[in-house]
Amino acid sequence: MTAEGGTLTGRAEEYFEGVRRGEPAQKALTAAGRCFEHGRRDVPKVALTFDDGPDPVFTRQVLEILDRYGARATFFCVGHHVAALPDEVRRIVAGGHGLGNHSWSHPFLFDLTPGQLREQIDRTTEELDRVAGTAPAWFRPPYGALSPEVLAVLAEHPATLTMWGRGRPRLVAAGARADRQDRPGGVGPGSVVLMHEGAGDRGQTVAALPAIVEGLLARGLEPVALDELAPPPRTGPEGA
Repeated sequence: MTAEGGTLTGRAEEYFEGVRRGEPAQKALTAAGRCFEHGRRDVPKVALTFDDGPDPVFTRQVLEILDRYGARATFFCVGHHVAALPDEVRRIVAGGHGLGNHSWSHPFLFDLTPGQLREQIDRTTEELDRVAGTAPAWFRPPYGALSPEVLAVLAEHPATLTMWGRGRPRLVAAGARADRQDRPGGVGPGSVVLMHEGAGDRGQTVAALPAIVEGLLARGLEPVALDELAPPPRTGPEGA
C-alpha cells in the first residue's frame, strides 16, 4: 500500500470499471429521488460536507472556523470514530450542523456482501442515534465506490445515497493530498462540496477553510447543512 492510495492502492482500474458499470443504476436512483447530488440551481446556497470524522483534533478546528462565519455544514461520520469520540459528535450537533452516515469502518464497498454492506450502514446509524439522538438518512459511500452490486443493495435500503458535485464519482484517496482536489473551485448555487476532517492530517483543509467560506460568501452563496439544500430524504425504495 501507499499513503496516497491507502487500501485502494493498485485497484484504481477495478474502481473506475465498477463506477462505469454502475452509472445506469445510479441515474435510475437519482431519477427516483433516492440519490442526491445537488440542490436547486436558483437558490444561492451551497452544502459544505466533511467526511471521515470525527477526529480528535481537526473536527474541533473545523467547527471553530464554521462558527466564526456562522456557516453550517454536514459531517459524514465513520461509525467506529463515533463510538470512540462521542463528545465530538455531540459538539457537531450542538453547533447546528448535520450528520450523515459514512459506513462503520470505511471499507471498499466492492469487497462486501450485501449483508455486510447493510450492517456497515445500520450499525453506524444506530451508533449516531445512541450518541447524538439522531439517525441520519443520508449515506455517502467510502471513496464514492458505486458498482451495480453496491447500488442494488442501496436501492433496497432506506438510506438516501448522497454524493457531491462534479458529476461521476472519483477515486478519493486517504491522506492530506485528497482535499487539494476537493476544494470548491467553480461551485455554484445548489452545489454539494466534499472535504475531509478525519482519517489523516487534515491541516491543509483547516488552513484553507476560511478562504473557502469567505469566497463563497463573497459570491453571495450561503454555506448550509445538507437538510437546507436537499428535499426531505425518502425513507425507502418506494418513498414510504
